[in-house]
Formats: sequence, structure tokens, C-alpha cells
Amino acid sequence: MSKGVPIHLPNTSASPEAAALILAAGAPALLASSNQSATLSCASGVFILSWSASDIGAYDWVGLYRSINDADDAQLTYQWATRGSSYTTSEVVQTGYQARYVVWRAGLGKYVSVARTDPFPFIRVCSQ
Repeated sequence: MSKGVPIHLPNTSASPEAAALILAAGAPALLASSNQSATLSCASGVFILSWSASDIGAYDWVGLYRSINDADDAQLTYQWATRGSSYTTSEVVQTGYQARYVVWRAGLGKYVSVARTDPFPFIRVCSQ
């Protein structure tokens, strides 16, 4: 791949891992995001990821993690941020889980989280 040529992930159906390989090979991130946030809630016993950014980057995504200690590439599930502002997962609610807003950092050559929720407490009742 030549550097400087925009590479589009077809229908954003590629995984974050595949996107990282494409971006690391020199594809530019087309739009950098800013002012990101992530929220973790639940309904019907499963997690719901919600997010916002003032400008959503073309390769931004939001992921669910089992622990605050998990690496940024160890997500259980994810959704591209360009696909809306919330995502209902199939992951059953458990204590300690975390949501993260993740962006591509070209200078580092990898994805990094820029917004994280606190570990999910198992003290609230989710609607059934």
C-alpha cells in the first residue's frame, strides 16, 4: 500500500484488528475524533455501550472489556463509532466490566483508548 492514499474499510465490516493492519501499513486516518466519551449501562440483563464524540473518526470504535486491566486490543465485542451512538451487546451483565472509546494513533502505530468507564458495579438492577 502506498502512503497517503485513503484506504476505506468496506462498509466498516472489518474488525479493529484488520483496520489496525491497514492503518499501520500507511493508510491515513481520514478524520480525527475529539471530545470522546463512553458509557456502560444495561437492559434485559445485557450490557449497552453508548458513546459520543464531537467529531467521530473514520476508524474509531467502542469496545466492551472484561476488566480495567485488559489491553486495548482485548475487547470482548465492539461497534464502529460511525454506526450510531449505542450498541446492545449479547454479553451478560457482570461486575468489573468496562467500556472504552478507542481511536487510531498513527504516531504510535496502534489503537489506544481515549475514554474509559469506571468498572461496572453490580449494584444496580437492570430492567427485564
